[in-house]
Amino acid sequence: MTIRRRCTERNCKDGRRCLAHLRFDVMWRGKRYRMPVNEYAIPRMEPGKQRPIESMEEARDWERLFIGEIKAGRDPHRVPNPSSNISTELDDVAAFLDAYLERCVMPACEASTPCGARPQC
Repeated sequence: MTIRRRCTERNCKDGRRCLAHLRFDVMWRGKRYRMPVNEYAIPRMEPGKQRPIESMEEARDWERLFIGEIKAGRDPHRVPNPSSNISTELDDVAAFLDAYLERCVMPACEASTPCGARPQC
């Protein structure tokens, strides 16, 4: 579980301080996972705040997330889908109750009734 540098003193002007060519190199259950740090980190940053990494400490933070995805059985090369924008702004109690009925009660009623029967909740 390391962060490797793909550049050397000869082919990169920054040498040991270069952050552009860092790569994750992780072995998990006999399979090796390799990926450039910026290719992994940039798509997972908040929209509008995406940028290349700026320090080795930040690369180590992203390495922990990279390893976590591998151990969870997810492919780190696939970018996760952005979550859908669900309105969480509820102005009053009536709007909250309507949203609760729509999101929680109705799906539970449909799951507990046999196919073809329309719930009367």
